[in-house]
Amino acid sequence: MLDETGLRVAGTLHWRHVLTTGRLTWIGIHPKRGKQAFDAVGLLSACVGTLVHDGWRPYRELACGHALCNAQHLRELTFLFEEQGHAATS
Repeated sequence: MLDETGLRVAGTLHWRHVLTTGRLTWIGIHPKRGKQAFDAVGLLSACVGTLVHDGWRPYRELACGHALCNAQHLRELTFLFEEQGHAATS
């Protein structure tokens, strides 16, 4: 699983990047959110498995397998139902 969240470091926006496996969790902070951060960290270039993520474009461009996070699917479906007026059909 892979995700990032913004946070302030000395008043400046940085990004907390989290990468988890079934056994390990890596957390790092970088001033950039995308490819520059991935390259600086160096972990993602060696990925040989499947990354679960929210479909953000820089994640999709990584050379590995991809799976979308179900929590993201639920947020998008809730938005369609609550904000766009789409109703469920059977």
